[in-house]
Amino acid sequence: MFIRKYSSFILIFLLFHLSISAETTREIEFQKARKMAWDANYDDAIDIYEKMLDRDPRDVEAMISLGRVLSWKKEYDKALALYENALKIMPSALEAHLEILRIKSWQKQYVEAVSGLQKLKVKHPKNLDLLTQLGMVLAWQGEYENSIIVFEEAITYYPDNIAILKNMAKIYKWQGDTISGRKLNEKILRLAPNTIDALVDLAIIENKQGDYKSAIRYLEKAREIDSERFDIRAMLGVLYSWTAQLDDAITELQKSIALQKGSVAGYITLGRVLSWQKKSNEAISYFHKALEKDPKNIEAMVGLGNTYLYVNNWDMAENSYRNALQHIPNDASALKALKRLEHLKAPSLHFKYSYNDFKDYSPTSRNYSTRFKEHRASLEYVHHLSSDTTIHGKIEKFFQKQIDIPARIKDFHVKGDVLSVGLSHHFKDITMRTKLDFTIFENDEESAYKLSDTEYGYAGHCITAKETGKHYMSASFARELYLFIDLENDISKPAGLNTYTVADDYHYTDHLSILGAFAVIQYDTPKISYRKEYILRPKYRLPFFDKIRIEYQHIHYTAPQEKVHSGFISFLDSFQNGLKYHLEYEARYNSLQDSLQNTFSLFFSYDLGENIEMALDASLGIEERKDHDMTKSIQTYITWRF
Repeated sequence: MFIRKYSSFILIFLLFHLSISAETTREIEFQKARKMAWDANYDDAIDIYEKMLDRDPRDVEAMISLGRVLSWKKEYDKALALYENALKIMPSALEAHLEILRIKSWQKQYVEAVSGLQKLKVKHPKNLDLLTQLGMVLAWQGEYENSIIVFEEAITYYPDNIAILKNMAKIYKWQGDTISGRKLNEKILRLAPNTIDALVDLAIIENKQGDYKSAIRYLEKAREIDSERFDIRAMLGVLYSWTAQLDDAITELQKSIALQKGSVAGYITLGRVLSWQKKSNEAISYFHKALEKDPKNIEAMVGLGNTYLYVNNWDMAENSYRNALQHIPNDASALKALKRLEHLKAPSLHFKYSYNDFKDYSPTSRNYSTRFKEHRASLEYVHHLSSDTTIHGKIEKFFQKQIDIPARIKDFHVKGDVLSVGLSHHFKDITMRTKLDFTIFENDEESAYKLSDTEYGYAGHCITAKETGKHYMSASFARELYLFIDLENDISKPAGLNTYTVADDYHYTDHLSILGAFAVIQYDTPKISYRKEYILRPKYRLPFFDKIRIEYQHIHYTAPQEKVHSGFISFLDSFQNGLKYHLEYEARYNSLQDSLQNTFSLFFSYDLGENIEMALDASLGIEERKDHDMTKSIQTYITWRF
């Protein structure tokens, strides 16, 4: 009796031990297969899962895992069949339901995917994988606000979950919400100070805001954590170059290149850096190297498209973006880039209204002598035939009057119409822009020097430009029309001003450029036949805060001799809601008139809708010292893209 009981105990012990051993072997196989799948060794992982299913055809976990790897290989039908089979065996298997809906979202069946996830959420309101998937699918279809709501709900259940916070930071990045993105990444760093992705994202945000010192500080911290991250080295190299730390810049870029040799991610990063430095041909070659190693790499395709876009090769840019979307139809970066390209290509209609008011001061009488007022309204259509060729046509209505202030009479009061046609074309190395204006002048009201009859005139310009290395060279002819008072005949009539210019804008560094130009100005009126004009204009953008730009301009005229010195300081910025603005102050000293003019300018633009933009440009100029001229100008623009 004792022997029989003892034998039964031994048998139970052996069966229990074998069960534990089998379970341990199964877990080891799962870990091995998962690692192979994560390392993109899909076929080896599939082989392990299939052997597990041969041993146990009802192993639901193995079915789901095999389906997941097959879906990564885009073998969606096989994966779906496995998930359906798993649900027949275990109808409550949440993972199988989630994987089916994940495939639907990858196939751009967003509505069905969201509906299915929301139904599952009723039964599993706190499931982390479900909430993450729902949030991401909403973001993929552009519903960023709803996506954020889902992730905020997940945070109430898992307040310190780094994965959720990272996904939310990604959504804010796609949304362009740098303020919320900054706060979230800062929270991530409080919870996990060595999170490299948060450090890099904060560096990118600071870089966009022009705070290069803070961006460098975050990247240097990231470099301490992982000194082998070539993208961190590359970004540091660029930022060091922008802040004039040239030795450090060279060291970081060389290290980055050494680390990136043969790496797909390395080629992509180097391509981006070269693209930022406007070395487009080199950038394109590195993106192609990345695609040779990994033909389905979305980052390389989008980076290649962006570089083609920078050099105005729209066809190649579109091909790159659409190629990326063929592989991942809902890729946010490719969709955003393609939308930006379509926005550039779209025909547009521009309405413009401008008002100019100039009061001329007479030092002799120490009072204002004349006042000139002008109203203009125009409608212009712009159509891009290709990335190289653009045509445009414009109709314009204007009203002009000049008042003799002491005599209280109108010198002239005219109205007119302008019809314009223009063409811009980029040849292999040269860009040409032409415009021809045909203008009709008519009397509007009685005046002292009215037109003798309806007058006609033409104006326009022709510009050719070529970029060679750091030089942007141009040659141009421009003709303007203005009303000239003929005192001998007591009439006013249109007169022309012809300007012939050659110029070279030399970009010494990314932040410093120098413009030199020579012009000959020819007048139709007999008073002055022509003048020469010599221009020197250095422009400097602060490397540590690129929202501020400082410029100086020196112009030397002949016949009569006149020197004009101008200093400019500009501030450019934008708000999260899409409002962009530009503030500028100019101080201009004129040696001939011994006058100092202070001009304050404000420009802002705002997107009224997806395809409509409004802008306002206003300036006020006041002279002091011997001359006290005053200039006011207001211009409004509304642009509608079809």
